[in-house]
Amino acid sequence: MSEEFNQEFVQEQSFSRRGSRTQSHKKTKKKSKGRKIFWTLFLILILVGAGGAVYRYLSGDIDGHYRAVTLEEESKNSVKSSEDISGSETKIDVSQYVDFKVKVKVQNDKAVATETISFDRKEAYNQYKNMLEADIQKHPGISLDDLQQYGTVTTEEDFIKQFNEQTSALAKQSGFTFNEEAGTATATIFEGKVNRWTHSIDITKYYDKGGLVASDDKQGTNALDIFKKGESLAFKKTSTGINLEADKDIQLRKD
Repeated sequence: MSEEFNQEFVQEQSFSRRGSRTQSHKKTKKKSKGRKIFWTLFLILILVGAGGAVYRYLSGDIDGHYRAVTLEEESKNSVKSSEDISGSETKIDVSQYVDFKVKVKVQNDKAVATETISFDRKEAYNQYKNMLEADIQKHPGISLDDLQQYGTVTTEEDFIKQFNEQTSALAKQSGFTFNEEAGTATATIFEGKVNRWTHSIDITKYYDKGGLVASDDKQGTNALDIFKKGESLAFKKTSTGINLEADKDIQLRKD
């Protein structure tokens, strides 16, 4: 009996150790599996976060050429009202011979906006001549030649020459460059650095010379006054280009 008892005891101990090892192995596997799940979730969160950051950075790429149509329209509207010239009943409609283009070039995350004002000098002369002729009708016996003798510019050639001289002087004073041959005046209205992380343009330089073309509304503000050095303008991509968020939204259309 003693020998049989010993054999049974040895078998029980051996079985017990095997069971203990099995349970220990199961616990280890559970812990290992738990750690694996934890690190998998951790890595997923990191990758998702990194992916979101990368997407935001890449979506902040706005390199390209644009037209600031909002500013163009505002500049055009600022001169739409006819202006009285020397009390004449004939109005000079500046908007008929002045055009505005505001182009924004973004390259290597640097934004540069330039405004070009184009003058149709022939149309300006036609309006000027109509004004003179309307004044002459009030004074029978007076002709354009008579006005010419008294120093009044009457011919198209003299008008354009004087127009160029006066516009060139005003352009220089206003920080514009006047191209006499093309009849255009150009100036940089702002420069900025694109911040891809914040989706904004940080203004580093801006136009602060007032304006080249005056409007009837003496209390009106220049359309370019919204740009100030040190300010940051948030942007959002649209199907047609970009919207800049300033005091008012500025639409930049792909050019």
